[in-house]
Amino acid sequence: MISIRRVSALLLCSVMLFVPVASLAAGGDVNGGQQVAETKETIEVVEEAILEKETVEVIEVAFDPQSEWNTKIWLDAAPMAIASEPTIVDGAAYVSLHDFCVALGCTDAWENGGITVTRGDELYIRCIPQKSYILANGRAIYIAGGSVVTDDAVLVPVRVLAQIFNMSLLWDQETRRINLRSQGGVIESAETRYNEEDLYWLAHIISAESRGEPLEGQIAVGNVVLNRVKSGQFPNTVKEVVLDRKNGTQFTPARNGTLYREPTDQSTVAAKLCLEGANTCGNAMYFIATYVRSCWVSRNRPLTVTIGHHNFFN
Repeated sequence: MISIRRVSALLLCSVMLFVPVASLAAGGDVNGGQQVAETKETIEVVEEAILEKETVEVIEVAFDPQSEWNTKIWLDAAPMAIASEPTIVDGAAYVSLHDFCVALGCTDAWENGGITVTRGDELYIRCIPQKSYILANGRAIYIAGGSVVTDDAVLVPVRVLAQIFNMSLLWDQETRRINLRSQGGVIESAETRYNEEDLYWLAHIISAESRGEPLEGQIAVGNVVLNRVKSGQFPNTVKEVVLDRKNGTQFTPARNGTLYREPTDQSTVAAKLCLEGANTCGNAMYFIATYVRSCWVSRNRPLTVTIGHHNFFN
């Protein structure tokens, strides 16, 4: 709200032109003091009259608290009450996890090497700085480059937070505005989102085949299994692909029993990330250890990528 006060001094100036002001210099009019007093009294009366007649004009001006930001975040057609400007990292907008979540009524705390965010009983977020994922209501959401750590904040992609808070996201290049729209509720929980059997077998085969490999390599192993499920050349469920013996045992752990060991925590996260759509090996449907110099796969299939100690082939 901006108030603009316009006061006209025309009447006051007119009075001053016609009111005699006595000289107080030596030899002046002996009635000069009386005239000065009368002049002051007249001016006061005129000022009161002006104040009574002054007009106050109020102009409503829309104020955008993000007006000086290079990249803006709007929620439901209004500037979001967020304390910090987004940062662009490799073409994606990142924002302070703390600032974004607090603006939406959440509480957060730093504990066990990471940030825990809650909002009543409906939302639980766990973010460990620089990890390639963020956990929300038991689900794992992939962050390819990991969260970004600055001197005073942990930054995560706005698109990831939009998914967690069940918001649509639209980028307006002209205004450099990220337009978020609430769609009700928050991210669905892992219990209702994932197929329990698929998660079980995917986590077990990832752990058995790539225990100790980097997360991206474990995701790739899971991608191979899911690519086979979709291909039509293999069985159409995760369990059947993992246990497939049509052309000989496809996965060694299914033959030697290591498949049934308890999966590592990271392997379970990798399985969840695969079920969420994370992909690090494209359409690869085969993988072999890098120490294997020659085999049917390496001779007949194009190499897609090498991650850790595995080569992946289409």
